[in-house]
Amino acid sequence: MNPSARPTLFLIIPLLGAMVCQAAFSAAPDSPPPHASENLRLNAPIKSWDEAIPLGNGMMGGLLWGEGSTLRLSLDRGDLWDERTTGEKEWWKKHPWNSLKDGGDPWNAYYNGITPTKLPAGRLELTLDPSQTIKSFELNLASAEGLAHFKDGPEARAFFSAAQSVAMMRIPGKPIQAVDLIPAGAGKERGNAGPSSGGAVAALGYPPAARGQSNGMQWYVQEADAGFKYCACVATQRVNDETLLAIAVTSTNDTPSGGDLLALAKARCTKALAQGYADTLAPHAAWWQDFWGQSSIQVPEAHIQRYYRFARYLYGAGSRKAAPPIPLQGVWTADNGGLPPWKGDYHNDLNTQMTYIAYQEAGNFEAGESYLDFLWKLTPTFRQFARDFYGTGGLSSPGVMSLAGQPLGGWGQYAMSPTMSAWNAHLFYLHWRYTADATFLKNRAYPWCSEVGQCLAELLKPDEKGMLVLARSSSPEIFNNSPRSWLKPNSNYDLMCMKMLFLSLQEMADAQNKTGDAQKWAQLAAKLGDFHAAPDGELLLDAVTPLRESHRHLSNLIGIYPFNLISPEGGTTDETRIKTTLASWDKLGTSEWCGYSWAWMSCLRARIGDGEEAVRHLDVFTQAFVSRNGFHVNGDQSGRGYSGMTYRPFTLEGNFAALQAAQEMLLQSWSPTPGKRDSEVIRLFPAVPWRWHDVTFDDLRAEGGHRISARRENNATVWFKIVAGSSGIVRIRDSFDGRTPKWTVKGVQKIGPNFEVLLKKGETLEATLEKPDQLPAEPANSARPLVMDSSTIVPNTLPLRIGSDLDGQSNFQGDMARILMIDHALTDKEVAALADKTSETWTQIPGTLLALDGTPAGINATQAKLTGDAKVATAVDMPGQSFSLTGKSWVEIPHADAQLGKTGLTLTAWVRPTAFPGASMRLIDKSPVGIATGYLFDTYPGNSLRWSVNGNALSFAANLQPNQWYFVAATIDFKTQSRVLYLNGEVVAKSN
Repeated sequence: MNPSARPTLFLIIPLLGAMVCQAAFSAAPDSPPPHASENLRLNAPIKSWDEAIPLGNGMMGGLLWGEGSTLRLSLDRGDLWDERTTGEKEWWKKHPWNSLKDGGDPWNAYYNGITPTKLPAGRLELTLDPSQTIKSFELNLASAEGLAHFKDGPEARAFFSAAQSVAMMRIPGKPIQAVDLIPAGAGKERGNAGPSSGGAVAALGYPPAARGQSNGMQWYVQEADAGFKYCACVATQRVNDETLLAIAVTSTNDTPSGGDLLALAKARCTKALAQGYADTLAPHAAWWQDFWGQSSIQVPEAHIQRYYRFARYLYGAGSRKAAPPIPLQGVWTADNGGLPPWKGDYHNDLNTQMTYIAYQEAGNFEAGESYLDFLWKLTPTFRQFARDFYGTGGLSSPGVMSLAGQPLGGWGQYAMSPTMSAWNAHLFYLHWRYTADATFLKNRAYPWCSEVGQCLAELLKPDEKGMLVLARSSSPEIFNNSPRSWLKPNSNYDLMCMKMLFLSLQEMADAQNKTGDAQKWAQLAAKLGDFHAAPDGELLLDAVTPLRESHRHLSNLIGIYPFNLISPEGGTTDETRIKTTLASWDKLGTSEWCGYSWAWMSCLRARIGDGEEAVRHLDVFTQAFVSRNGFHVNGDQSGRGYSGMTYRPFTLEGNFAALQAAQEMLLQSWSPTPGKRDSEVIRLFPAVPWRWHDVTFDDLRAEGGHRISARRENNATVWFKIVAGSSGIVRIRDSFDGRTPKWTVKGVQKIGPNFEVLLKKGETLEATLEKPDQLPAEPANSARPLVMDSSTIVPNTLPLRIGSDLDGQSNFQGDMARILMIDHALTDKEVAALADKTSETWTQIPGTLLALDGTPAGINATQAKLTGDAKVATAVDMPGQSFSLTGKSWVEIPHADAQLGKTGLTLTAWVRPTAFPGASMRLIDKSPVGIATGYLFDTYPGNSLRWSVNGNALSFAANLQPNQWYFVAATIDFKTQSRVLYLNGEVVAKSN
C-alpha cells in the first residue's frame, strides 16, 4: 500500500442502521438500565479535559467540562488521522525481520517522528450569562446524556446521537453570551492545556483552519495531509427560553466522491435543529435502552458497581460498527493544544486486546465487531506486511499501527513481533465462541486466524531437538528496549500465543469438519513443546531467564489468562506453576505496575478462583489508577505508593480489563482442554469474595452462545437460568456445597465435577437451591474493603512483625526492648518521658495496644510467636528483658484491627543493633511487601531511620552505631496527618 494514502475504511453509513445489527443479539428485557444512583457525578469546576464527562457515538466523541460560566465541549472523531510516515516510504521493506543482526533494533527511530498520529478535532466553548454558574456535572448513564447543573435553575444537557452523526446541546435560561468554535491548537487552551503556539496543527505543518460563520452557524475546515480535510460546525437556535445547539464533525471519508464536507456538516446541524432536542433524543435513548438491555450485574459495593456501569458505557459511546475501533484514547483525544500520547495509535501488544476482552461476556457484540471488522478490512494490508517484512504468506497485524494498518515502529522487539497477530486472532476466536455463529466462523474467524497461523508456521523452524522455534523472540515489554529484551526463542509469551492460536484453529477446523486442517494445527501446537519453567515450577521468560524485577506487563502469565492453557484444572503441574509463579510476582512487588497491570491481575486471580485477590486488585485499580471521571490514567493517583508510576497519560485498556475482572468473578465458561471442540464449562460465581454476600447478574454470555442469569445469597448460589445459544451438551460446574439443585427440565446428569444436560438452541434451563441459614465463616485471607481516606492507615489483615518484613526479609540484627504501640499520637513531652531507661510506668500509658519486653502484653500479644533463633534474654545494660534477634528471626503477632490505630498511632522501641547488614532492617512492620501501604518503621537507608505510612515516608540520617542502645519513636496524627520521628526523646524529623 501507499503509506501516505488516506484510510477509506469507514465510509460512514447512518448510525441508525447499526441498531439492526445489535438487535440480532438483543436480550430479553430483563436487564435494567443503570439506576440514577450509578450516574457519574462531579463537582465543578472541571478544569482538565481528562476529568470531563465523556460522550460519544463511536464515530464522534466529546468531553463536557468547564467552570464558572464557561462550558466546554471538546470534540473528536475516530477517523481523524495523519498517515504520513517518517523517512522512506514503506520503510519496513528496508529492514525486514530476517535482516536483523546482533540483536539490534532498526525500527525504533521511525516511531520518534510526529506522524502518523491521531488528530484532535477542536473545541466548542460557550460563555454563559453571568447569572448561570456551573455547580456540578453528571453523566446520565441510562440515556447517555451529559448534564451541567447550575447553582440556580435547571441544567444544561448534551448528547452525541446514536442514530445520527450529530451532537446536540440544550442550554436553558438567558441567551448564551458567546459561542466559540475553536480548531485544535488554535490558541484558546484552558485549564491544563498550556501554551498553544499553534499547537498540534502548527507542529504538523497544516495551514490555519478556514473559519466562517453565517446565520447562526460557525464552522472551520482544516486541511490535513494527502488531500484529507475535516470540518467542525455548530448551529445555534433560540427556542422559547432555551438555546439549542447542533454540532457535527465531518471528514472527507464522509464524501468519498469529492462532495462538500462543509455542506454535509451544515445539513446535519440544520436537520437536528429542525427536529428539536426531544425528537432527536428519542431514537438515541432507544438505542441506549437496547444497549443496556443486553446484560446487567449487581454487586454490593457501590464504587465497583458504578465503575462497572461506567466501563460498559465506554463501549457504547466509543465503539460502533461502521466507525473506527477504539485506539489508545478512543474518541476522547487530548484537548491540550498538542497531540495525543503514543500518537493515540493502535498498540497490539496489550492495549487493543484488553480493550476488546470484555464485550463478549457483556453481550455488547456490536462494540466488538467494530474492531473485528477493522482487522478484516485491513486483511490485504496485513498480507502485504507479512510478505514484505516477514517474507511469508498469510497475514500479520503490526504490533503498533495506525488507522490504515501501517506499522509505526517503536521498540521493535514488540512493535514488530509476529505473535501480536496471534493475540488479535484470539479475539476472532472468542467472538465465535460467545456467539456460536457458524457463519462468522466460516467467513471471518477461521479464514483470518488461519492466515495468521500460516505466517507463523512459515517463520517457525525446528531446533536441535526438533521443536519449532522462531528466529528471534521477546516478551512485551520486558527489559524495555535494551539488548536483554531479545530472549532465547521461544519466549513463554511467544510460545503461549502461538500454542493458543494453533489449538484455537484446531477447534475451529474441527467445528467445520475440516479434519486435515485440524490435524495440521494440532501437530503445530504439539511441536512447540512445553512452557518454560524453573525446577520449582515458576514460569520463566524463556528457557533460561527468570523475571526478577517488578514489571507492568504480565506477558509470561498470558497462558494463565486470558488463554487458560495453564489452569487450576490442568493437574498438579499446572497448579504448581500457578502457585510458584504468582508467589514470585507477589515478591517482586508492584512498584513498576501501571493501572492496567492491576486490572489484568484481577482478571487472572479471578480465573484461578481467587476471589479475595481478584477484588483486592480491582479495588486498587478503581480507586488509585483512574481520574475522577473514571478514565484509566496509567499511574498511581492515590499517593499511597501502590506503584512508582505516578504519571497521568490516559488510555482505555485498563478500563475494559477492569470491566472484565468483575465479570470473571461472577461467571466463567472457558474450556479446561483448549483445542477440544465444545468442551466449555459454565462456572457460576467462581471467584466472588467473601464480603460480597448477595450478588446477581442477568443475561451475561457464556461460550457456546448461552445467556445466563444467576442469584447468590448468603454467599451461595440460590437460582440460575440458562438460555441455550446453541444446541448441544451444556456443562455446569457443581459448586453448590452439597446442595442439590431443583431443575426445571429432565435429563440433567451428574458426570464428574459437572452437571450435564442436552439442550436445544433457545431452550431454557432453570434451577433453584436452598438458601443457607447463615453466612460461612470469614476466611483468613479475606480482602478488606480498600479505604482511600488519607486520614487513616490503609487496612490489611497482615500480622504485625518485629524485626522483619512480611516476607521474612530485611531482618533486624541485635536486641530490641520495651516495644510499645499506642492508639493515638503521643505529645513530644510524653515521648521524651519514655526515653528514660529507669521508667517503671512505660506500660501504663492510656491507649496502649501492645507492650513487649519479652513478656508480651496487649491485644493479641499473648499469641506472639518467636521464629527462627529468636529468643528472650535479660537485656544488656538495660533493665528488664529484650528480644535477641540474629538477622534470621523475628517476632510475629496476629492481626488485630486495633493495630491500625484510633485517632493516630505511636510506635516506640529501645534498639541495640549489632550490625547493619543490608539497606534496611525492619523494626516494626505491618506493610505488604512491594506495596507501600500500611506502615513500617525501619533503619533505611543503612543506619538511618524511616517512618512510612501509606507509602508516605519520613526519614532522618540517624547514623546509628553498633552495640549502643537508642530510644526510637514514630507518631502519626490522623486528623492533621502530621508524622514525627524521635531519637532518644528528641524530635528529629516532622512532616508538617
